[in-house]
Amino acid sequence: AETVAAHGRLFVLRFGALAEDTRLERLAFVPDRRGVVRRQVTRLLADPDPAATDAASLRDKSVALQGLSALEWIAYDADGSVVLGDNDAGRAFRCAYAGAIASRMVILAGEVAEAYRAPAGQTAMLLAPGPGNALAQDPHAAAGFVFHQIATSISLLSDQVLAPVLEEGPPAARAARAPFARSHHALLHLRASLRGIETALHTAGFAKMDADAAWIGDTLAFETNNAVAALQTLPPDLASVLADPEQRASLAYVALILDGLERTVGGELAGHLGFQGGFNALDGD
Repeated sequence: AETVAAHGRLFVLRFGALAEDTRLERLAFVPDRRGVVRRQVTRLLADPDPAATDAASLRDKSVALQGLSALEWIAYDADGSVVLGDNDAGRAFRCAYAGAIASRMVILAGEVAEAYRAPAGQTAMLLAPGPGNALAQDPHAAAGFVFHQIATSISLLSDQVLAPVLEEGPPAARAARAPFARSHHALLHLRASLRGIETALHTAGFAKMDADAAWIGDTLAFETNNAVAALQTLPPDLASVLADPEQRASLAYVALILDGLERTVGGELAGHLGFQGGFNALDGD
C-alpha cells in the first residue's frame, strides 16, 4: 500500500527526469485503458521467457511487463487476494519474475534520483532557460511548461482514470479499468495522486497567491480536501463501490470535484499566473 501511494504522488509529475526514457511507464503502465498489462503478462505466464526473470534483460522487454502494474497482476487474483507464492506449477517462474521486477524498481529509483542530482535532458533545460533553449527560452516559459504538465495530470485523473470507471457496465469490468484496482488499491492511488498535485502546485509556488487572488488557492485546497475525504469514506474494493448506488454517488461527486479543479487550475489559476489556459498535453492521444 505504501508503494502504491508513493507511486500515486509521483504519477502526476509528468516532467523532468520522470518523463524521459519512458520512466513513468516503466514504474507502472497506468492508466491502461486497453488492458495491455493483462494481455502481455497473461501471455508471458502461459509461455514463460527466462529473460523476464533477470532484471537486466527485463529492461529490454515491453515497458508493460516491467513495473508495479505487472507485479500487481501476478501477485493478486481477481478477488484481491495475494496469490504470489502459491504452490502450483507456475510458482517458480512467477516468483523469479516478481524478483526481477522488484530489482528493476530499485534500479529505476536510482536512475531517477541520479537524474535529479546531476540534471540532464529535460530537467537541465527547465533549470537553465535561455534564448537557445528549445524547451524554455525564459524562466516564465519554464514555469509555464511545468504548470501545464501539472494541469494535464488533473485532466489525466479526470478523463482517463475516473471517467472510464463511472461509465455504464458491470461493476467488476468497470473497476478493472482503474490503476491498482486488482489489489484493491485504486482509491488509495487516486487519493495519493490528488495530494501529489496539491504538493506540486505548492512546491512550485503556483498556489501562493496575492491577497486579491487568495480565493483561488483556498478553493483548490478546499476542493482537494473534499475529494480526499469522500474517497476515504469508501471501502477499498472498487467493484463493490460501483455496485452500491450510494457509494457510486460518492465517487461521482469526486469526479465533479476533479472537473472543477481542472477548470480552476486551467482557467483562473493559469490566468492569474500569466500562463495560457486551455492547454492539455493529452490532446491528440
